[in-house]
Amino acid sequence: MPRVGISPAQVASSVRWALVSAPRGHLSALTGQVARALAKRAAAVAGFLQAREGEAQSLVRVATGERVALSRPSSTPAAGEEPFCSVVVRPDAFPLARRWLEEDGPGAAVWVLDGLSKLEASGRGHLDTVRWALAHAGGRPVVLGVRADQLFDVMGVLGLEHEPLAALENDADPAAVERFVDAVLA
Repeated sequence: MPRVGISPAQVASSVRWALVSAPRGHLSALTGQVARALAKRAAAVAGFLQAREGEAQSLVRVATGERVALSRPSSTPAAGEEPFCSVVVRPDAFPLARRWLEEDGPGAAVWVLDGLSKLEASGRGHLDTVRWALAHAGGRPVVLGVRADQLFDVMGVLGLEHEPLAALENDADPAAVERFVDAVLA
């Protein structure tokens, strides 16, 4: 399947999406909580999370728990890595996240896409996968995990003009997570 970018204009205004937003260092934990709560109540959940392991990050496949390295602290890239701010990222991890979604997504009730931040705001990282997901979700809800300080920029790049189904911000208590899940699955 060719990997062609999808423009914001191609993202339907009727797409069902929900927002998880938290500060740097807290986003993926909160999105992970949401993914686990959804998995307890939905038939299946597809997508990816970003897990912090010290100063490095891994990409985690929601459906299976599979992990691959995504970034590490440094400004000196090795072969196949790309420098960005104070980290280097493995660009091949982004197409892998897309492949996971393409493989697991058709059988899933909900898609979760985590770790949207500066790279996506600059038109890179997971942006193509997020656009693809919003255009191909087929009525299922798409949960976007967006870092709080990049929220305005990421939403602008995505061209999402309507309100999310639900929004969960910062360090939410378990009851707030359950209310969020209720709204996503309604």
